Amino acid sequence: MRLHSVFPAQDPGAVARYERIFDSLDDNTISELARFANVPENAIRSVKLHIFETVLPIQKGPGVVEHPRFTPYNDIADLWERALCGEVRDAFCSFLGHDFLESTRMKHAGVPFSP
Repeated sequence: MRLHSVFPAQDPGAVARYERIFDSLDDNTISELARFANVPENAIRSVKLHIFETVLPIQKGPGVVEHPRFTPYNDIADLWERALCGEVRDAFCSFLGHDFLESTRMKHAGVPFSP
């Protein structure tokens, strides 16, 4: 999936890393990550959707709403890549918990994203 066209202008290296991570998250990889993190597969899928695919309506001014995706960050890419290699379990679990809760609040409680 080509993600860079929907992200705000950023570090092209982080965008490329996000694209590689997104492309690697097939069903088998999601199952492996879920076992590694000891979480249900739906938690990994929810965070994948939240981080890589969610479009955020952000009010920029009266009548001006932008719809970017989350900004790619190298530290987030590091967590995903290291977890995919079976490393940083605690840090990855902490990240998953935060983003799973954030995505649930945004999706089901209507809590807006605050950059």
